[in-house]
Amino acid sequence: PYTTLFRSLYLTKKERKKLRRQRRLQRELEKQEAVRQGLAQPAAPKVKISNLARVLGTEATMDPTKIEKEVRKQMQARQEAHEQRNQDRKLSSDQRKEKLLQKLEKDATKETRVVVFFARNLDSRLHRSKVNLTASQLHLKGCMAVHPDCCVIVAEGGPKAVKKMRKLLCQRIKWTGGDLLDSDNEDDQDDEGVADAGPKEFKLIWEVRHPLCKNEMDNVF
Repeated sequence: PYTTLFRSLYLTKKERKKLRRQRRLQRELEKQEAVRQGLAQPAAPKVKISNLARVLGTEATMDPTKIEKEVRKQMQARQEAHEQRNQDRKLSSDQRKEKLLQKLEKDATKETRVVVFFARNLDSRLHRSKVNLTASQLHLKGCMAVHPDCCVIVAEGGPKAVKKMRKLLCQRIKWTGGDLLDSDNEDDQDDEGVADAGPKEFKLIWEVRHPLCKNEMDNVF
């Protein structure tokens, strides 16, 4: 049976800014109307050092020291209220994990990618544990085939998760040498290829995309 797919409306950056301005203007007009009808109290003027004389007028010249002290106190109170609002909106550790899981699941519903990597050897316990840990964190499915002559890593998941896994394997992990990760290439988004390892040590040998395909591989990482 045929299924109907609905694409989400894509807005440019300019259009998103325009919608945000319109929403903020609408909220401000609603506040002004509520004050006009007596349903809400008017907001206190936001006095700062820069606009002190303009807002308070002649009152600012009567006792400048006292007025400045009061203004700085109000500024400090506004800053503390701002930080408290940010702290209240901050997600807990469990909420952050749940949010990340939802994003990965949503990403996997758009497209499923399967990648296969060749490695000369996976004798290093640190390399194997890093691959397993990253695959578990990104909720990837796949397997590792270890052989004395060559090894194969197979991973399946959403585009973003697979991209992070490919960056770890192809750029960050040093397959030769003593260090586990290459710190120089950790944040380099434009690097291509393998860090300090030639194509004989590690390389991507196969990648395929399945649009709107459900994951069917068993999670054996």
